[in-house]
Amino acid sequence: MPTSGMPWIKLYTEFLDDPKVGFVPELAQLLLMKLFLIAGECDAEGYLANGDDLLTKEHIAWRLRIPADDFVQRWDALEEAGFVCEEDDGALLVVKFQERQGRSQSQKREQWRERKARQRENQAGQASDSNESHAGVTRDADGSHAAREREEGEKEKELEKRTLQGADAPAVSSPPVPTCWDDWEEAYKTYANTPALIRRMVEILYPGLDPPDYGEIGGIAKRMGKGKAGFKRLMGLLWEYSKRPPDGDLLPYLLRVHLGKERDNGHDKPDVTSSEYRKARYMTDAAMPLESGDT
Repeated sequence: MPTSGMPWIKLYTEFLDDPKVGFVPELAQLLLMKLFLIAGECDAEGYLANGDDLLTKEHIAWRLRIPADDFVQRWDALEEAGFVCEEDDGALLVVKFQERQGRSQSQKREQWRERKARQRENQAGQASDSNESHAGVTRDADGSHAAREREEGEKEKELEKRTLQGADAPAVSSPPVPTCWDDWEEAYKTYANTPALIRRMVEILYPGLDPPDYGEIGGIAKRMGKGKAGFKRLMGLLWEYSKRPPDGDLLPYLLRVHLGKERDNGHDKPDVTSSEYRKARYMTDAAMPLESGDT
């Protein structure tokens, strides 16, 4: 395993009272804590990977000395709750890890290198000032030092701004800005990065809400259908409910709507006693009630 990752991670006390945490079995909660540690060790923005090599469930189960079947069962419980997800290429992700932990160690090391380079430049400049002073050149040392400090502060702020702006940006061009459902549907067919398109859809149609991260989008879409069908179903519900948005968490609420509508229409009836259906209702009990046709 990598040795240059985070030496420690943040663990929030709100986990004690988070209903999403309390809803999963206790052994799955313990696995989540250990996955946090592995994600910090990997230092890959929440992805479980050793450099360019993706870690597999079998590898992690062996590392944690957990039988493979037990590991998969606990992983599935965490994935249903939205804490982790497995992407189409097999990459394993701890959702919102990067958002909660802040800048990665590699970013911090890069900032440290830049600060050291500036310090060396300043020291060289101070030595030059001293030599010129001995040669009879009068300088306002205090004013020069203050100007350099201001310049360093401005560079530090600019570096921080670039780091924050680049932390969650997709690796492809920005998605389009459709104005009607037909345009959204056409964008779905032509734009390759569907999660980024859905994130843009939330930003435009629900301006008062924080856009969801890509892990949450992928996890909800996966429970709405296989492959791109789940993403399209999620886009349809986002458009349908944009005129009457819920008060609670948006995507869990739409998952509840999806399960309820499927139950009413008789298509692929879910078991209303299943953990997935109960979780969807549990997570959205604070959201606006469904219309009579949806209950």
